Amino acid sequence: MAAQVPEGAKVLVKLTALSVSSPPGAAGASGRMTPGWSYSIDGDWRAGTYDSQAGQQIFQSRLIGDNETRLRFDGAGQARIDIYECDATAPTRSQILTWGP
Repeated sequence: MAAQVPEGAKVLVKLTALSVSSPPGAAGASGRMTPGWSYSIDGDWRAGTYDSQAGQQIFQSRLIGDNETRLRFDGAGQARIDIYECDATAPTRSQILTWGP
């Protein structure tokens, strides 16, 4: 995931899990199911905690200029990506993403 953010602007990206079929053992040691994606912690985006009730996770840009973070998708699933630019209250862009083995 990458964005070029001009000075004075910010970008918020919301991922919403629509359907996820995780591989066996994907819950990990915590026993909690994951959303079907994970992200690189050394990236430029601030990641919020995954809300398992809503099936959503929010990422916010934190730098002026290039913001990049590597996302990884596991199992099979589908998510909606909503992009909010410059404090918009409604998504300025949306996309459905499907992944699978």
